[in-house]
Amino acid sequence: MKQEFDLDDIMREFGAEQSSPHQTTSTKVQGANSKRSPDDRSQTPSKQAPRRALSESESTVRSESAPVPKSVGKPSHTQRISSNPDLLTPNSDLITKNATNTKLIATNSEFRIPHSALVLVFVLLTIFAILTGFSIYVTNSGRIYPNVFVDSVSVGGMTSSEALSALDSGGWTVRAETPLQITTYLGITVDVDPVQAGVVTGSETAVAAAKRYGRSGNIYENLISYIKSMSSSTDINELSASINNDYISSVADECERLVRSAVTNNEYYIDEAARELVIIKSSGEITLDKSDLRLQIISALEEGKTSLTYNALTGEAVAPDYQAIYDEVCTGAVNASFSDDGSHTILPEQSGWLFDIDTVRSAWEAASLSEEIRIPLQVVEPEITAEYLESMLYHDLLGAVTTKYNNSNENRSSNVRLASSKIDGVVLYPGEVFSFNDVVGERTEEAGFLLAPAYAGYDDIKDELGGGVCQVSTGVYAAALFAFLEIKSHTCHIYPPNYIQLGTDATVSIPAEGRTIDFKFINSKSYPIKIVSYCEETVNESTGRPLKTVTVEIWGTLEDDDFMPIEFDNSYSDIYDYDRVIDPAYEDREGYKIKLTHDESEFEDDTGKGLRTATHRKVYDSSGNLVQDHIINPTYSAGYALDTYYYRG
Repeated sequence: MKQEFDLDDIMREFGAEQSSPHQTTSTKVQGANSKRSPDDRSQTPSKQAPRRALSESESTVRSESAPVPKSVGKPSHTQRISSNPDLLTPNSDLITKNATNTKLIATNSEFRIPHSALVLVFVLLTIFAILTGFSIYVTNSGRIYPNVFVDSVSVGGMTSSEALSALDSGGWTVRAETPLQITTYLGITVDVDPVQAGVVTGSETAVAAAKRYGRSGNIYENLISYIKSMSSSTDINELSASINNDYISSVADECERLVRSAVTNNEYYIDEAARELVIIKSSGEITLDKSDLRLQIISALEEGKTSLTYNALTGEAVAPDYQAIYDEVCTGAVNASFSDDGSHTILPEQSGWLFDIDTVRSAWEAASLSEEIRIPLQVVEPEITAEYLESMLYHDLLGAVTTKYNNSNENRSSNVRLASSKIDGVVLYPGEVFSFNDVVGERTEEAGFLLAPAYAGYDDIKDELGGGVCQVSTGVYAAALFAFLEIKSHTCHIYPPNYIQLGTDATVSIPAEGRTIDFKFINSKSYPIKIVSYCEETVNESTGRPLKTVTVEIWGTLEDDDFMPIEFDNSYSDIYDYDRVIDPAYEDREGYKIKLTHDESEFEDDTGKGLRTATHRKVYDSSGNLVQDHIINPTYSAGYALDTYYYRG
C-alpha cells in the first residue's frame, strides 16, 4: 500500500531542529522506491541523541524528486539540509547514503514497548515500594522483633514497658537483683552480684538490647533480620552476657581473705552454750581453692541459683600447741564485779574451764583436715554472779549516827537540813573518794545557806554563812568509823562539840581566805555504798520539848570477813547517849556490837589548856566479849596523832 509521510514529522520524530513554520517545506513522498536528487539530501542538526533507526524490513519509501524553490532571506528547511551535508549523522540507521541517491528508511508503524514488559516493570516497582515501606516501618517500629527472649521470658513483639513488665512477672528481674550468697568455712558468707558478674543482664539493659536487636544495618538489612527472626528464636541474655572474670576473681579473693582471717583468729574457741572446746584441725594452714571456687560461682549463676556452699579447702595438717591452749582456756572462774572505769556498771561473772590435754591430742589426730573437734569441758562456776551482786547492793546497814541540834537558832537548823539533803543518796563505788566540800559545795547565799554561829579560830565564834554544817560532816565521819571505811582527811573542832563525844567529830570550812578544811573518806569495800541522811523533829519524852535530830547512815554489802553489826554505840558518860540496836542482816551470821570511845588527857601549851584524845573502835561479840580494839587516829613516827581540843574561855 502506498503511504505518504511528511518530512517535518519524520524530522521531529528523530529530534531535528525547526527554525520557524514558514521555513518548512512540505514534500509528499509516494511509492516504495521514490527517489530524490542528491541536492535534496538533508540531515538533522539536533543535539539530541538519534532515535532507533528503522529496519529495512519495515515499510520504506523514497522521497520523490521535486524542485526546490528559492526563497529570499533565510534558506528553507530543504536548503539547509542540502547545503549542510555534515549535519547528517554518519552512523544513523535511519538515513542511508549512497553515491547516487539518499534512501530514507522509516518505520511502517509507530515504535512501542511490549505490553507485557510494562506490566512486569510496574509489578516490580510496586513490590519494591512495598518492601521499602515495610523496611522503614520495621526499622522505626517501637516493638521488639518476634521470637526474642531474655533467657526463657518472651519479649518478642512488645514495647519497652511491656517487656519490662514481662521480665518482672517472669521472675527475671528478681533473678537479676538477687545475689548469689556463698557460704564457706566457719559460716563466712559473701554475696555475688549476678549482673556485675556478667552472667545475667539487668532488666532495663536487656530490654534496650532487645530493642536494638536486628536494627544495626540499613533498612533492607533490618528487614532481612526481621524475616529471619520470624523463623528462629534469639536469647538476648545469651547475646549480651559476658563473664566478668575480674569481678568473679575478686569475689574468690575476698572469700579466701575472710577465711584466712577467720582461721587465724578462730583456731580454737569456747562454745559456752555447749560447754565445749572447739578446735579446727590445721585451721591456721588451710585455705580455699580459688580456681575451683570461681568455676563453681559461674556455674551457680548460670543455673540461676541464689546460694552456694563451698568448703573445698587445701593445706596440710599442723598440730596445735596443746599446752598453750590449755594455759589460755583453763582459767579460774571470775566473779561478777563492779567496773572501775567510772561507769558504775556490773561486770558479769565468767565461768572457768578445764580439759584433759591427752583427750584433745587423740581427737585431733583422728580428725580429718578442717574437721571441727569438740572436747567437753569441766566447768568451774563463779561464786558471785551479776544477779546476786545486783541483789546485794545497799543491802546492809554498815554504820549510822544520830545527833541532836539546837532548837533556838533557826538559821543553823536550816543549814543543817540543807547540808543533810545534799549528801543524801550519794553513791560511792569501790575505790571512790567522798569529799564533803565537793558534795555540799560552797556555803553561799545563792546556794541557800544562812548566817549562823561558827568557830572562827581560837576563842572566837562568829556568824558565818553555813554555820552548823559541821554537825552533818561529823555525822558522816562517825558513820564511816562504824562502817570500817578508810579515812583520808579529817580535822577535829578547835573546841569540844556539844552534840557528840570527843574524837568522833569532823570540822569543815571553805573560807574566803586561809586554809580550806575538808573531810574525806574512801570506799574501801568491794561493793558500792550509799549515804542516806535525813532530819527529824520529834518530842523529847523526858522534857516534852521539841527535839531535832540529824541522822547519817551508810548502806552497803557485808562481806564474809566483815563484822555483822547489831548495835552502834557512840555514847559517852551521861552526855552523849547515842546507842542504836538493829536487826541482824543475816540469821546465820554472828552479830557484833561496834562501840566508839576515846581516851583523853589534859594538856597546856602557849595557846591554852585543853584535852588530847585517842579514839577507839571496839568490837564485842554477842556474849559481850571484846574481840577487837583499834585506835583510829593516824600514826606517825612519834606515835599517834591525837585530836586536840582547847577549853573555851
